[in-house]
Amino acid sequence: LAELALISGQLEEASQLAERATELGRASGRFDVVVSAGITLLHARVRVGDASPDSRAHAAQLSIEAQSVGGVAQQVISLDLHAALLSLSGDIEQAQVVCRQAQSLAESQPLVRLRARTQARSAALLHLRGQHLDAAHAAQSAAELARDAEDRTSHAAAMTVAGAALRALGRHDESLLALGHASTEAAMAGRRDLAAQAGFALGDGYRALGHHRQARHCFAIGLQHAEAIADRHLIGDITRGIAACVAAEGNPQAALQTLNRLRAFDDPVLSAVSSTDAARVQLQLGAPKEALVLSRLDAGVLNDAQRGDMLTVLGHALVASGRVDEAAETLAAAVEAHERARLLPERAT
Repeated sequence: LAELALISGQLEEASQLAERATELGRASGRFDVVVSAGITLLHARVRVGDASPDSRAHAAQLSIEAQSVGGVAQQVISLDLHAALLSLSGDIEQAQVVCRQAQSLAESQPLVRLRARTQARSAALLHLRGQHLDAAHAAQSAAELARDAEDRTSHAAAMTVAGAALRALGRHDESLLALGHASTEAAMAGRRDLAAQAGFALGDGYRALGHHRQARHCFAIGLQHAEAIADRHLIGDITRGIAACVAAEGNPQAALQTLNRLRAFDDPVLSAVSSTDAARVQLQLGAPKEALVLSRLDAGVLNDAQRGDMLTVLGHALVASGRVDEAAETLAAAVEAHERARLLPERAT
């Protein structure tokens, strides 16, 4: 039941069912059940981005238990999920250590799909470390392994990483091609989470090139998948992308209406970043006072990159209001925030 809930995107229910199965497995001495349920629970936690210390400790413990009662496949998968949680926490270096353990184990057995999975994880971690060329090569290798194994999920994951790495290298046409493959493969695999991620990345790639109509089309497909699994963060990212396209096409009022939809989530981060976007649109409308109100938010919930964006918009609003000295201080703080974000490892999503 937990696995069915996970497949259908009901992540909270999947977590609850997996936790209950784990309890029953321990009570009855069925540690094979404990490992299977634990893997399902970790999948759910990775999908929702729960990289709390408890989640990481559970992953580490599960890797140990899988060695004693699980097969090689379960050992590899538990290590892979542990690496994913470590990367979500920002500990990319330790994530690579665990990923290499998973890769070494995967190489020792004949299941190509496990090699594809761990190679895709390695590629993602290289990308997060800023080693984009190495990441692109690793992702292409993972995609080839996934094709051999007829594993659409790993193929989609690998091509998503390839697309991101190629974009970072400035190879935009290749990036869009890779992301298009990722979107198709994810949808055919029934992995709405990966399809939503690929749809967002594809739309953002077209938006960055100024192809706003094509971007909105890709965003719309990604949004369908994100809404089907109620992934509020992907819904937020995609909706903000749509609003940016609409504003760039010369319809700022429609962009503001699009951003207003995110208020229904009652999420402090979504509220803050969408207000930053709305402030940027108000500047486009020539309304610096409204922009000041929207961009003067408590930035405690934001990461450095988001805080840098917020301070940049606030600085521009201050300039437009004639408050030049305040603007200079604010923009200097924005540069510092962006610099901190550049120096820190990017977190996986």
